[in-house]
Amino acid sequence: MWRVLLFLKASMKQKYNKPPLSFDDQALLLMQRGLVANHDELSAFLGRTNYYRFSTYLYPFRLPNSDNFQPNTSFADVCVLYDFDQELRSLLFRAIAGLEIAILRTHFVEFFTQKYGPFGYANPASFDMHVQKHTDLLALIRESVRRSQEEFVKHFRSHYSDQYLPLWIAVETMSFGNTMTMALNLHRADKKSFARRYGVAPVVMDSWLSTLSYIRNSCAHHARLWNRALAIKPLIPDKRHRPEFYQPSFYNSRIFAVMTIVQYLLKIVNPMDGWKADVMALLGRYPTVPLDQMGFPQDWQQSPIWNK
Repeated sequence: MWRVLLFLKASMKQKYNKPPLSFDDQALLLMQRGLVANHDELSAFLGRTNYYRFSTYLYPFRLPNSDNFQPNTSFADVCVLYDFDQELRSLLFRAIAGLEIAILRTHFVEFFTQKYGPFGYANPASFDMHVQKHTDLLALIRESVRRSQEEFVKHFRSHYSDQYLPLWIAVETMSFGNTMTMALNLHRADKKSFARRYGVAPVVMDSWLSTLSYIRNSCAHHARLWNRALAIKPLIPDKRHRPEFYQPSFYNSRIFAVMTIVQYLLKIVNPMDGWKADVMALLGRYPTVPLDQMGFPQDWQQSPIWNK
């Protein structure tokens, strides 16, 4: 029965037959739908910004169940969201890069090598993962080392006969994904010890690393963030152990949750970081951006995570 339903549903779909439009025609189409703009300015903008990338910023201005825009919607109004999102991505990418270096490439390496030694990552018994998965991971690490042109890699190879590099060297050639794979596949007791440094349960820390990786990739691909519903949601620590996450409470499905986790972690790994001030300055430059669509709760600045 379900195959019949799928067939019927597929047979009801239309073939895509819309012709490609020039940048001038794309601008005309948006203006016909009610966007107030200078045609040449809008056409030039579309010539350097993919139409569908820009269209995601137009959705909040549309009339319900229509392609047309609310009265007096201007190109300048939409550009405010576009520019704000671009700056937000830059801020988050910088912060996550700092957390990646501190948490995965520094704290994790120290923790792991203190217990398993410099080459312990080459032993599948050091992890809670299938042997084949570990074999695949090692192959990726060896390839990243092989491609590396770093002087410290050449120096090690010229002086030592070991098959693998010490983890503190190898990690500087590895991708974010490979370092995270190691952290996410620690033994349960190791996860608990590692997460304790950040004051959260291992399952919470795992979810944070996964979400930060997802946001990092979104930033790298210039994806819209400001009002995005998160595909990979971070867990919020339980109230008994981390009450500051509930003063006030917030949903974990919007970018404010990620920003709060980033701020929490930065206060641990780099208390002197000026990221919070940069966030406040960004919000001050764009006062018309609706923060509720980003998941900001009322009185969010009263949160101990943000006001101390």
